[in-house]
Amino acid sequence: MGAQIRELTEEDLRLAEEIRSLSERRTELTLKREEAIRALGEARERFTGLDHQVRTLDADLEARRIELGARRAAVEALRLEQIRAAGDRAELTRYAGELRERGAQLERRRERLASETTAARTEADTLAAARRRLESSFEQTGVQLSLLSGEREQVEQELGRQEILRAQAQESLATMRVTIAAKESAREALGRLEREREGYGAGVRSLFSSQAGTAVSGVVGTVADLLEVPPGLEPAVEAVLGDRLQWVIVERFEHARGALAYLERESAGAATLVSLETLAAEAPAETANDESEITWADRLVGGPRPELVRHLLGRVGVVAHLDVAERLWRGPGFGATYVTRAGEVLASSGALTGAEAERATGQ
Repeated sequence: MGAQIRELTEEDLRLAEEIRSLSERRTELTLKREEAIRALGEARERFTGLDHQVRTLDADLEARRIELGARRAAVEALRLEQIRAAGDRAELTRYAGELRERGAQLERRRERLASETTAARTEADTLAAARRRLESSFEQTGVQLSLLSGEREQVEQELGRQEILRAQAQESLATMRVTIAAKESAREALGRLEREREGYGAGVRSLFSSQAGTAVSGVVGTVADLLEVPPGLEPAVEAVLGDRLQWVIVERFEHARGALAYLERESAGAATLVSLETLAAEAPAETANDESEITWADRLVGGPRPELVRHLLGRVGVVAHLDVAERLWRGPGFGATYVTRAGEVLASSGALTGAEAERATGQ
């Protein structure tokens, strides 16, 4: 027991020596802190962290002292826990090493902060110079702004007028786009029919030649020229009208006679001519209302001469399938002609033309 007491006494002396070393280290750190404070007087607020670290070390040291006192009391009460005391000593030794490393880190941080302070001062000088330049530019800009304010008001007034003109132009543009779309649709629908004028008879081509332009009057155009066929209906119109697409339309009956005389005189070939005054004198064709299975062609096809459309297509019904056309033709009616959009025609006489008719004949 006496040996253990001596060992504990020696341990206590060693611990006291370590405390003295820590106290000397604390004194050294305090001196360094005072020197750092004197050296960085202007940057004291930047480096308050260093003081905080020193205060933290003081608090840790005081805590270690309290812990050491507690350990001494524990040594007196629990002498058999020598191993635990040795472990605490090793822990204190490690912590002292950490404190030394922490002090070195703080020193390096102080040097880095001093360098940053120098750089910050240089940057502050640069910013001050830039600020002076900006203030000068701001004054000049203020003068220019006062001059531009008047111009801005004038520009805004002009912009308001231009906006009104722009809105009017957009309205006009929208109207023109609708008109162009309608014309384009009609042009595309009639493009195919008009290209076929190359296959017209010699007499028809002669009536539209430059020579006939001075000798023949009252010519309006061919049937193909005067029909506005919607897209997708061209095959049906071609099939149901056939050669009538080459008919030449004139204003009055005497114009038709003059055109025939020109063809005979020039030996230019034959042509069929129809006068609009003759069509106007015809009684309106009897038609029925559109149904779910049939739509009357004169209500689908347009043109500048409605009487011509009624004359050619007033008794022509457009159906979806040839079976529908046959059922309507066999039922009660007024002798209409039926055509599918694919170009199959069932005439009022019962004659069937088109691809379906050719296959039926072949069978």
